[in-house]
Amino acid sequence: MAPGELVRVDGTELRLRFLEVTGDSRCPVDAFCIQGGDALVHVQAIDGTTARYELHTGDSSRATVTHGSYRIELAELQPYPFSSRPVQSGDYRATFVVSRP
Repeated sequence: MAPGELVRVDGTELRLRFLEVTGDSRCPVDAFCIQGGDALVHVQAIDGTTARYELHTGDSSRATVTHGSYRIELAELQPYPFSSRPVQSGDYRATFVVSRP
């Protein structure tokens, strides 16, 4: 999903909107880092109720939330940064996996 994109999850009432990425401190592909870093991905879930969540790339325990009867997981965030080329906010693409716990 691209920032601002709203999609309906097939076979459900749930809609997800990828809002934005903030605080992308992931280690650039062309650098050597002691820690992998983290990016904060904001997503909105809508299914009769609306809630906003912050999911993390660098901490698997904070990459998943439960919204009602749905489990929403941040599976991937692209592109990965390069030290010489910062990622522009509109270039991000997030992949989410939605399941029922």
